[in-house]
Amino acid sequence: MYIILGSIVSWIIAGILGRYSPQIWSILTGFFQPDIPNVAGSWEANYCEQNENACTVNAREVITLKQLGRLVWGQGHVSGREESIFNYSGKVIRNTLIGKYHIKGPGGPSGSGAFQLKIPGSDDKMNGHCIWLDKDSDEIDVSEYNWEKR
Repeated sequence: MYIILGSIVSWIIAGILGRYSPQIWSILTGFFQPDIPNVAGSWEANYCEQNENACTVNAREVITLKQLGRLVWGQGHVSGREESIFNYSGKVIRNTLIGKYHIKGPGGPSGSGAFQLKIPGSDDKMNGHCIWLDKDSDEIDVSEYNWEKR
């Protein structure tokens, strides 16, 4: 009953506010489903990338996320490159976090990417993949992407 009522109210509000309807839908539907994973907080994410010498290296990010309903957003940086801040945005769909990131400020396609993370039974780990345009090789790169709550 609550899901149906929430859906009707969400559709009406989303229709009125137009452009922001996907975000509003994500927020409102999240309030009517209490079993949505909580991904808000500070995270440490690990992935592999190629350095300027074409060697594969492990990289670590520190990311802080906020969550309202299903809507997720936040900021982070790669360890050792604190001057490059990345903005993250996404949404929780069932037990998956789907999102994108881009470098804060002016940047091109090499400062952006996307990710999908599976949220297992607990809310303290997420595992999946990320994809981005590598500025050193000018190739599209992909890596396993593993997050742990700090």
